[in-house]
Formats: sequence, C-alpha cells, structure tokens
Amino acid sequence: FLALPRGSHAKHAQETPIPMRIGLGGLAVMCLVLGMGPIFVIPVLDQVSAEFVGVSVAERILTMDGWALTTANFASVSMPALAIMLLALSGVGLLFAHLLGGKLQSRSYKTWGCGLNVTSRMEYTATGFAQPIKRMFSTVYQPTIKLESEMLEESRYFAKRKHFDSYITPFFQQYLYEPVVNIFLRMSDRLRNMTVAHELNLYLGYVFAALLVVLLLVR
Repeated sequence: FLALPRGSHAKHAQETPIPMRIGLGGLAVMCLVLGMGPIFVIPVLDQVSAEFVGVSVAERILTMDGWALTTANFASVSMPALAIMLLALSGVGLLFAHLLGGKLQSRSYKTWGCGLNVTSRMEYTATGFAQPIKRMFSTVYQPTIKLESEMLEESRYFAKRKHFDSYITPFFQQYLYEPVVNIFLRMSDRLRNMTVAHELNLYLGYVFAALLVVLLLVR
C-alpha cells in the first residue's frame, strides 16, 4: 500500500460524487445493523421463514431476550456486547495515544523497500482483492493467466523480462446480454428493411394490416 499511481488514470483520479458515496454508506450501515442487531432482524425474518419451514429459527438461536446468538450445546455470542467492548477498547487506545502523544516524536519517512527502489509497479492492484472471488467462481468466469518470460543470453536460469497477463471471460455479457441484444438488432434491421421498402404499395399494405389488427383488438 504505497499510494503510488500505476497509471495516468489513477494519478488523476478524483473522489466519486456524494450521491454515489451515500449509496455505499447506506449499504455499510445496513451491514452493521444486520450484524450488530440480530434481536431486531431475526424475528422479522422468522415470521416469513416459519410459514414455509414450519420451525421458528428465532427460538432456536436467540437467547438472553434476543441479545445473544447461541447454537445447540456449543456456545453463544452477543454482537451488541462485542460492539460495546470494541468501542470501549478503541477509546482506551485513543486515550493512551493522546496522553503519550506529547512525549513521542513523529516523523515522515519513505517505505522500507528491502534495499530496492520503491516504484509504482510494486503497488497492490485490485487483482489481489478479487483473486479469491475469481478462484471461487473459476468455473463461471474461466480465468486465464498468461506469463511470458525473456531469459538472459548468458544464462537461461535468469529472466531478463517477464510479462504477466490475467483476464476473465465476461460470462454474463458474452452468453446472456450480447445474444439478447443481437436478437433485437436483427429484428430491428428486418423491420427497417420492411418499412423502407421501395414499393409504396407494400408499405401501405403494412400500415393497413397494422390498423386492421388494432381495430380487431379494440373491438
């Protein structure tokens, strides 16, 4: 995490608009609510699932009046209690940092690069975060990895240059969206050829047939 741009687009990147961040913030808040407040969420979902399953999930996993989750003969955990402990410990850490901050000197220094010059080529990319998902759905996305190596003439054991390329098959776009779009494009081309026919009588016949169908449906 060097905060070094790997390209011109990243170098001149700007923060997204506020409406887009509000959408992301709303999802983050919902994750917190679902995780920290099972007492409010699980009973509501249980009203729906109990009708189909015939078993109340809330009665089996909620304990301590809903403030803790439990499993049969195993253990229990209280997410609100964990949240309170996390906030309390964070406050203690901030308090110590504030009390000791005056005695410590802060300085800015470049990232240690193990003796190498740190460049933007060493920066983390989105591939590092997406790799587990690519592996999990490899059957669907069919990831392809291509590695080309150029070895030194003096020794074939040392690489002079390497080129790594990784890409995935756009499954939904290639097999779902594009076929549907192509069908509508072919239909529109045929309709265009029909409406732009050179024979005026044929065009008038299409109009008469359309009016006849409309009159029959309206009647």
